[in-house]
Amino acid sequence: MSILTETAHPTNVIVSEAPGTLSREKITIDESQTVRAGECLGRVTASGEYARYDNGAGDGTEVARAIALADVTTGAGETADIAALVRLCEVNKSEVLFDAGQNQAAQDAAFVDLEAAFVIARPTA
Repeated sequence: MSILTETAHPTNVIVSEAPGTLSREKITIDESQTVRAGECLGRVTASGEYARYDNGAGDGTEVARAIALADVTTGAGETADIAALVRLCEVNKSEVLFDAGQNQAAQDAAFVDLEAAFVIARPTA
């Protein structure tokens, strides 16, 4: 009998979400971004587009606003639409991804930001 190993899925981050599509939105990823499914995102104030969360930025991405549900890479002058969790859901805290430059204090700040939108990070049991 063969042994099958199930690999990670893009939506492994989800613990629970509201009925229908209430927890999700189609968002636009800013230019020159590489975003992984499960990654924490902020919204660029000037454009309204989303980019990787950066607690040290001053462009709006220092406030966590969403969790990406798909991998995407955009080039210079190029944007892309993906689905993201933006409200009323629970996520697996250990599955939320951050840029390597975001230390534990920055990650903790992101989870506080997300709680304001009722995106609640649950610890792994």
